[in-house]
This record gives sequence, C-alpha cells and structure tokens, in this order.
Amino acid sequence: MKRSADRRKLIVSLGITKLLAIAYFTSSWNIYNNRVDKIEKCLSVFQSNGSLKSDLKWELPHCKLKIFPQIDSESCLKRRFAKNLNNRFFFFGDSTIRIKALTLAKFFNLTRDCKENCEDLRLVLNIHWEDADSNTTIDYLLNPFFNPYTELPEGAPTVLFGGAAWFSRPPEHLTFVQGHYFDLLHLPIPVKLGIHKARLDRLLNHLITFWKIETIIWILPETMLGNLTQYNEHIDIYIQQSLEVISKYPDTVIVWSSWRMFFDQLKNAEGLGSIMSDDVHVKDQYEFPGMQPLLNFLCNPVDENLDSDYCCHKSDVFLKEEKKNL
Repeated sequence: MKRSADRRKLIVSLGITKLLAIAYFTSSWNIYNNRVDKIEKCLSVFQSNGSLKSDLKWELPHCKLKIFPQIDSESCLKRRFAKNLNNRFFFFGDSTIRIKALTLAKFFNLTRDCKENCEDLRLVLNIHWEDADSNTTIDYLLNPFFNPYTELPEGAPTVLFGGAAWFSRPPEHLTFVQGHYFDLLHLPIPVKLGIHKARLDRLLNHLITFWKIETIIWILPETMLGNLTQYNEHIDIYIQQSLEVISKYPDTVIVWSSWRMFFDQLKNAEGLGSIMSDDVHVKDQYEFPGMQPLLNFLCNPVDENLDSDYCCHKSDVFLKEEKKNL
C-alpha cells in the first residue's frame, strides 16, 4: 500500500517533460507497472524507448521486434486460436484510437460489419470486425470522454483505450453529438479535465471489478500539430492525471508509452514532410510502423520459428505464466 502511495506522489510532483524522460531513459516504465518485473521482456515492447530508423523500423535495445507486413500472411490469429488464446479485442476512445482499431483489423484482414455509414466513420458510434475461423472480433466504441458505464462486447478480455483530443479542445472545435458518451461536449477545457480524473478512476474500477477485464492497455496520446499546438498543454495535464490514476492499478493496466515515443521521433525525423493527415491524426503509412509493439505482443508468443532474442518469444515467461490473462 505504501509503495502505491509513494508512486502516486512521485507522479503528481513531476512535470510532463520529466515523466516522459523517465520512459525514454529506462528499460521499462517500472514506477507505473510492476507487472514488468514478472514479464519484462514482453511488456517492455510497450514501455521502452526505442530508435526510429530511416526505413521507419522501430528498434529496441534489449530485444528484437519482428517487423510485420501490413496484412498478416502467417495466420497469427489461427495460431493464437490453436493455443486457446482469446482473440477478442475492444477499443474505445476518440478517433485516434479508432485509427488503431482500423489498423489492427486491416492487419488481420477482418471483415467489417457495416450497419451504419461505412464511408464516413467520424461519428459512427460502433464498428465491428470478425473472423469466424479464428473466433476473432475487434470492436470499437466512440467514447471520447470515457463514460465509465461503457457497454462491453461479450467475451472480450483485452481492452485498449485512450485519446486526449476531446478533453483538450474547446467545445466550438467539436461536432455536437447527442448521447451519454458525449455528455462533457459542451464544457470548457478546465472543467472537462477536472472531471476526467475521477471518471477515469471510476472507469478502471468498473472494467476490473464488474467486467472482470484481465488486460487493459492505455495508449499514451500523441500531441497535436499546426493551429492546435496551443492545446498541447492540456494534453500534458491529461497525461499527468491519467498516470496518477493508473498507478493505482499496477497489476491490470499497461501503459503503452512507446507509441508516444515513436511519434515524437517520427515528428522530428528529417525528410518525411507532414506526418499528419490533419493536425490531430497520424497518416496511415506512419500509423502502422508504430503499431509493431502491439503486433509483437499478440503474435510472437505463438510463433514457433522465432529466435529467443525476439521480444515476446514463445519460450518467454509471458506465454507460460500469463497465458490465461490475454
């Protein structure tokens, strides 16, 4: 109990620059997630800083990342299914999280169930993909303000969520939508951020105690560019508040901080031009390279052909001891 309290005090006392520096210069984000002590080699794909190469490959100092093609040709899902690993994933948050759900569904070559407008997904509330042969589903819910009473799809033990854009921008920048998932839409930024902290705590408690979710991955958000740069200070507050809350759930919540580290190096790389399709969303060709840690986390434990120096190798303690928690 004292260790958790000390961790929360540390997070409160540090500014966002120092918080990110901790992630950049340590092999894993141990102060937020003691699960790394048990399965560090695998979880470190989410929590370790890497090096972005000129071919957009993300390299880690302590284990190799397998670089996957944009569409899986090696039947990762079927191998996971054969090993009795659950292939049901639930994403929620704003449009930056929707893009990650879309990218993962494209990689797995899943069929999208189109019940709403499938051409313009910006305000589609639910998106569903599935593959019957591998018993796979990916679901996305547009829940930008983290309503804690989110309805989860049945049988999804892995939840990925995040997104700071709706919390960090004024009401006049956002499209007004009715419904309980958009209940903070009309509020000014300081009020939304004031509500965010308590709401996130309630949400995580609800996911863990009511829905019995075993693996929760919170994605550290990227900054905004162009005319929206002025609102990045609010994203910093959002991150600091989020980490303070997440530190209360070290055995369940994984901080995917390497996504932000990848983005920061990508943003500063020479010769790429604009990496954003607008001031909020990363272009598709740059989104997929940043998703490699997630693909290694999901696919490497069931790959019989990988050498032991790869992250999440099949002989890793992750597969042996944590299989039931995927």
